[in-house]
Amino acid sequence: MRNEVLDTLRESFRVLFLLQVPLIVAGVVAGGLSAAMQMLTSLHDSSVGYALKIVACVAVVGAMFASYLRALKELMFMALQ
Repeated sequence: MRNEVLDTLRESFRVLFLLQVPLIVAGVVAGGLSAAMQMLTSLHDSSVGYALKIVACVAVVGAMFASYLRALKELMFMALQ
């Protein structure tokens, strides 16, 4: 019983980590692009950077929504067994 709980927890942390990596990468790339754009245009408004990061994260979630649902469904089935 204890090994099953530990396996389920280990798998849940692995799945949650893998689901968050694309969002983190999109945020970092969007932040770098917004910093470069602000440097080149001398436009130093923080809302531009926030808006670009939000758009990038929403685009990643939209593109990967089906795989997110599939991974969470598999994790739920594993937890309920």
